[in-house]
Amino acid sequence: MPTTLQSHPTPAISLRQYCRLLHLPANAKLYPKIKRLLNDFVAKKEVLVDMLILAYVKNLKVDLAVEAFKLAGHYGVELSVNSCNPMLAALVDQGKIQVMENVHKVMIRRKVQPDVSTCNIVINGLCKAGKLQKARDLMEDMKVWGISPTVVTYNTLINGYWKKGSVGRMYKADALLKEMLSKKICPNEITYNTLIDGFCKDENLPAAMIRKSMIRKSMKH
Repeated sequence: MPTTLQSHPTPAISLRQYCRLLHLPANAKLYPKIKRLLNDFVAKKEVLVDMLILAYVKNLKVDLAVEAFKLAGHYGVELSVNSCNPMLAALVDQGKIQVMENVHKVMIRRKVQPDVSTCNIVINGLCKAGKLQKARDLMEDMKVWGISPTVVTYNTLINGYWKKGSVGRMYKADALLKEMLSKKICPNEITYNTLIDGFCKDENLPAAMIRKSMIRKSMKH
């Protein structure tokens, strides 16, 4: 009887093998190959997309990271802040604030749960772009989401008002200091230096000295 060839199922590729398939070409900067692999596997293992985005960010290919982020959404793959936060930070570092805003909005729409680092990164980007009201609004959103602003959050906004604010900027920054103290969030040296520098540059030395005294007193407790 003629020998018939029996079909054998293709062996399943393990998660470790998937990771190597993406990690090795990423380190070798073989980006077209990574994109082909992503198209093959993105719908199967969410963790791979997180790893891919991190690899792109590490190799300063943030545009490709954003492309992978978009592709993941097309396939309905859920991402985590473990990859999204570094991508947002890289966009801020490169001055791509509008792209950062768009990615953040898509994250919220896809129900990627933000954490305090997510919010601080986005607030920092908005402040750098002079979008202070949006930054302040995001701080209010944090409270709705159950995320407590930290001293880093407040310092970022205070610094934003100092560098990018218009008329009355330091009084808005001062209001943030009072809010911090009311919430028992202890100002640190960065808070102190930013406020004092801001009031001094506005040639408001009495206000600078009063805030200096307030902050030093609060830092002793």
